[in-house]
Amino acid sequence: MNIPLTKARTLADRVICELRPFCDRIAITGEVRMELPTIGLLELVCLPADREGLLDRVKRHSTVGSVMPSRIQLSLANGFPMVLHLAKQGTHELFTSVPGGYYPTLFETSCTPAFLDWFIDLAKSKGMRWDRNHGLLVSAGQWLFKEDDVLAAVGLAAIEPCARNCPPPQSRATYA
Repeated sequence: MNIPLTKARTLADRVICELRPFCDRIAITGEVRMELPTIGLLELVCLPADREGLLDRVKRHSTVGSVMPSRIQLSLANGFPMVLHLAKQGTHELFTSVPGGYYPTLFETSCTPAFLDWFIDLAKSKGMRWDRNHGLLVSAGQWLFKEDDVLAAVGLAAIEPCARNCPPPQSRATYA
């Protein structure tokens, strides 16, 4: 079942209002964030503040298909499929504070697999490493995780999610 973008955005906004009290951060991602004309899956990414409260609220308004450490797959009351990506809180290593997975998850779920593969290859060609939980490792212990910072580090201007559907044509020649 596909629905128009405007209807999906309204649905996502209603779900966010219900879940916001249980989240430190929550945002629309996936097909809606990429502004596809029709949406087949509603996706949100959140940084839970109260994981149990969040799960209870989700169960109250939907049918839960599966619960995994990093995501909850469910069907909303109207039968529309949804995935709630659960980002991790920041982890602390001995000498460095590594950011949690909220922004990297938002980045990964706001582009096509082809764009993400191209981005990861581009980062590798510049001696950097992408990690889905931490972001972009630019040098020993230095992580970038916000989208504009990550894109700038590999030499790209900001690319809106709606344009992250394939490697930019001018980039293929430059970085191939």
